[in-house]
Amino acid sequence: MNPKLFLGLALVLVSLIIGKITTVSFILFYDSRLWRYLSLIVYIISWPVIVLGAYICGVEGAPYLEKIYRYFNYKYYHYHAKKWYQKGKSFAIRKK
Repeated sequence: MNPKLFLGLALVLVSLIIGKITTVSFILFYDSRLWRYLSLIVYIISWPVIVLGAYICGVEGAPYLEKIYRYFNYKYYHYHAKKWYQKGKSFAIRKK
């Protein structure tokens, strides 16, 4: 797989973890003005990181998603089932 895809996933994961940690620290240290503002600033900074990670995942992961979609698509299975049926039918005719 592509290393950029893993980078995008890591950015999203790190941003989500930082967001949860800052939310908890904001609630726990609500009385301290420094902790409250610091948590808020870090939380706001984590949003562009998650957007960047999602963009990288989207750009790098699109070919993989197209391959996965192809296998879950009804037309793919219909086409191949029809092809396999014709192949089996012609095999049965030759066998007689």
